[in-house]
Amino acid sequence: GFQWSNFSHAGDFEDILGNLFGGGVFGDLFGGGRGRRRGGPQRGADLQVRLVLTLEELATGVSKTIRLKRREACPVCRGTGEADGATPETCSTCQGGGEIRRASQTPVGTVMNVSTCPVCRGEGSVIRKPCTACHGQGSIESEASLSVNIPAGLADDKTLVMAGQGHKGRNGGPAGDLLISVSEKPHPHFKRQGDDILLETSVTFTEAALGAKVEIPTLTGRVRLTIPEGTQSGRVFRLRGKGMPHVQRHGHGDQLVTVTVKTPMHLSRRGRELLEELGRLEQASAG
Repeated sequence: GFQWSNFSHAGDFEDILGNLFGGGVFGDLFGGGRGRRRGGPQRGADLQVRLVLTLEELATGVSKTIRLKRREACPVCRGTGEADGATPETCSTCQGGGEIRRASQTPVGTVMNVSTCPVCRGEGSVIRKPCTACHGQGSIESEASLSVNIPAGLADDKTLVMAGQGHKGRNGGPAGDLLISVSEKPHPHFKRQGDDILLETSVTFTEAALGAKVEIPTLTGRVRLTIPEGTQSGRVFRLRGKGMPHVQRHGHGDQLVTVTVKTPMHLSRRGRELLEELGRLEQASAG
């Protein structure tokens, strides 16, 4: 269900290569010797929520309001993290590079070790007068309410992506995404099989033998199902178009009704006499 719609995560691989090949011959080959500053725009973290819906809601589509907590730009400093009128200063430890480089001698020559500056934490600058509202973070935790439209026919265990609705990015970077994991609440009568709906119903011995019209539930209301005479237990009837709607094309699935013949457990004297008479007739016709 989850798909990357852009390559904003590619910077992670850049950081990995920078840490592995930060100096020496390999560092030069992979650009580690350029002193690349790590304090550029950073994408915000993703948020994930779980939404449990009924089968009826998935069949018709529904709009839900999601309440969540996420980090958003501080309204006081407008995301800078600085007190009003203050400006960040270049980190004197790393000279604005965001990295600390230390050379060490090895049997194969000089190796350059690169690590994130512990003072500015890779930003390249430090805030001397932090914002009192966000304490220099540039973001605060805030509650948000979002309206989510669930399309009709959505499959169970699917993930919807709301781009830009995750945590705020840093240094002007884009916000993360909101991942909505949709799952189906168990139904007391129906089972779902793709876009088809499965239902089991029972009929009496006489209904199966003589035929009958029985009322059964569907996702859109109750309908009458014709049981032909001589129906055997386990027979499946198909109600076309009574299943789930197709998401990316027109039409609906079907409802498959499995009929079980219910054998009476307690018989009256008259009922036993009638069945015994029926048994004698069956034996006579078979002979």
